[in-house]
Amino acid sequence: MSKWDKRISKIRQNPKHVRFEDLETILLGLGFNKRQESTSHVVFTFGVHRMIVPKSHGTPFIKEIYIKKDFLPMLEELGITKEE
Repeated sequence: MSKWDKRISKIRQNPKHVRFEDLETILLGLGFNKRQESTSHVVFTFGVHRMIVPKSHGTPFIKEIYIKKDFLPMLEELGITKEE
């Protein structure tokens, strides 16, 4: 199992403790483009897929709602299933 697969598996097992760096690595590895203008929100885009993530300066973790409502369903749409 590669580091990339381990990161995805770790996120699926515990969506409350996802570091921004892990999410960024996965999305950029999938071919997403990253855009951050002078705000605290980072926008990742890939074709019709778009994910907006606020980058908190107080905690290294992303809120669980962004993982459960945006990230995990987007992985399913891209064909990255739990078995991989």
